[in-house]
Amino acid sequence: MSVLTLAWLLPVFVVAVPCMGIAATGGSYHDSSRLLQLGALLLGTSVMLPYGWMRPLQPSAQCLAWAMLLTFLALASVMSSDIPSMAWRELAVILGMVGVVAGTSSALVEGGAAALSRFSLAALAGCTLYSAVLCLLILTPLFEAHTLAWPDLTVGYDNYRFFNHVQTVALPLLALQAQDPRRRRSIRAAAWLSMAIYWSFVFCSGARGTAVAIALAMVVCIGVIGFRTAWPMVRTMLSGAAAGAVAYAALFILLPARAGFPVSAERTISSLASDNSRQLLWQLALEYVTASPWLGVGPMHYAHFPNPKAAHPHNVYLQIAAEWGIPMLLAIVTVAGKGLRKLRQTILTISEDANRNEGVGLFIACVAILADGAVSGNFVMPVSQMWIAYCLAWAITWIRLYGPGGREAQTVHRIPMTRSRLLVVGLVLSQVWLISAIWQEALKLDAHVAHVSQTAGDVKTKPRFWSAGWF
Repeated sequence: MSVLTLAWLLPVFVVAVPCMGIAATGGSYHDSSRLLQLGALLLGTSVMLPYGWMRPLQPSAQCLAWAMLLTFLALASVMSSDIPSMAWRELAVILGMVGVVAGTSSALVEGGAAALSRFSLAALAGCTLYSAVLCLLILTPLFEAHTLAWPDLTVGYDNYRFFNHVQTVALPLLALQAQDPRRRRSIRAAAWLSMAIYWSFVFCSGARGTAVAIALAMVVCIGVIGFRTAWPMVRTMLSGAAAGAVAYAALFILLPARAGFPVSAERTISSLASDNSRQLLWQLALEYVTASPWLGVGPMHYAHFPNPKAAHPHNVYLQIAAEWGIPMLLAIVTVAGKGLRKLRQTILTISEDANRNEGVGLFIACVAILADGAVSGNFVMPVSQMWIAYCLAWAITWIRLYGPGGREAQTVHRIPMTRSRLLVVGLVLSQVWLISAIWQEALKLDAHVAHVSQTAGDVKTKPRFWSAGWF
């Protein structure tokens, strides 16, 4: 168990404070993050190999049925696409994350509550370290008599919006640790401080998607779980937002003004109210849905035909419908709904406050992720993809540990050992194939981006798999 957990903590630590060492040498943060993600998935699935080799897979019968349906729809969509090799890339990334999430959850369940507690500290460690980096980047220019340009603060992200995607996941996870009485006071203080710094940048950058998604998640949580149960975590979130407003005033207004170098403000009311061309992107996605409603145009194939705005529609639901087909969208939405319902049921059966509040925090995080996905590319960017997978592994483990009856109450379907081993080997081979497929491009990324730029125009703000966006 410990080996597999460490294999997951590695990508969490590395990706949460995004690849500053690699990207500092030049090039794109997005491309560096993608390479680190692929390496992490290969490492995680490889460590799963001996773990899965020694014991059969035992999913619930319902889980197995849904997995078979999703696999069938995915393979049909890949094989019907114009360029299957590109579609396979998207599927391989998803398989890697699903495999690592499933394996990590199984290992954590065996380790029990103590293992989950150690695992959850990875989010706090990554956020605390990145908060320290943000503060240094904010304060250093003041001592060097420079003007503060806040869009340049988010080291590790080509666009500060990509950091906003991570904030959507991180803020609820910080909140649940900030008020967890099982943690030492120093850990709770670090969580509070990191939460305030993260909220301050939500205000500074005008992170509409993140703010609305978290607010909506809190409202949904109160509605479906109940005010009394949800309120302790909601109160912590609101208190953190208030602390973030104070931090924003101090770091981005008072200190720069006192030093004589005010923040170079670029956010206006009109810019916050704009849709940033989402109407065009959504209309294009709907055209793809109309053209191929059953299987879609192919995974990642929104990036097949260049448009002037983006290589994805900034809406994960339209993206799935356009690229994978309406049946896949319905299946995934149903599975997500079942997962949230299971999480809710588990929360309502727990009497111990700390465990219940942890579940409420995870519920808010999951709903916020799904809400943010309706207006952003949080399911596309490699860093936020890994944070979403991390949150999902945490939530699944928590349900399995604290659900009614625990593990013993689950009806499982025992997959024969030979088939279990073939599945695990196939998962590792999918990551080996993915690395081999992108290896030549990875060695010459600058040339690859330049080549795509010649045919598709500017690609720096339109990433998909690579920063080049289109293929």
